[in-house]
Amino acid sequence: MKKIILFILLLSNLGLTAQSLIPTRIGIKLGTNLDNVRIIAEEGVQPTSNSSISGIIGGLCVYIPLSDKWYINPELLYAQKGSPFSYNFIHDYTVNERTEYEIENTLVLSYLQLNPTLSFKANDYLALNFGPSAAFLIGENYTINKELITGNEGTGVNELLEDDLYSSESLDIGINVGITYFIKDNLLLEAMAYTGLIDVGELEKPYQQNTGSDSAEFKIRNQGVTLVFSYLF
Repeated sequence: MKKIILFILLLSNLGLTAQSLIPTRIGIKLGTNLDNVRIIAEEGVQPTSNSSISGIIGGLCVYIPLSDKWYINPELLYAQKGSPFSYNFIHDYTVNERTEYEIENTLVLSYLQLNPTLSFKANDYLALNFGPSAAFLIGENYTINKELITGNEGTGVNELLEDDLYSSESLDIGINVGITYFIKDNLLLEAMAYTGLIDVGELEKPYQQNTGSDSAEFKIRNQGVTLVFSYLF
């Protein structure tokens, strides 16, 4: 945390030196993060079906002028990401009997996110934003529910489904691209699209098989759209 604060202060000092006539401004951000994780399945494994989840995003920002058109905007934000997703599980018994389940999962990840965003102010009302993002995992909540579609509940199947396991990574790295609309000089509306570049987690789950002992791995990456209001002091 101390290194992050020193990094922001250093950028502020560089901005003031480069453009002393334009003040550096500190602000707060608050909005919503519409996230939809990208799930990458092993070859030959049935893909999942997933949808978006809405989370909170908010924190502090600094607008540092590099010139009258270019700004660097370091942000330190709390962000919720994740997604609900589902897949079907089919178990064939040795005798002519089959059980099929629909497995519902919900994954919510909480991050402390640092965005050293670079902005180009096209005119008095619009700015284009782009830059890298580094997020550090501070919390996670993974839940799983199963619904029987056909067949009978089986003890062996229930034990197998309990082996579903999500393991997370502590770091998420990605790219932000977006636009800012200046409602007023100190009130901004920002839209940003985020694409994760590395895996943030791995889900191990059973899949259609005969023995009930095999499993498949799914790699998970964050992606989503953020809509945020910023107020500058």
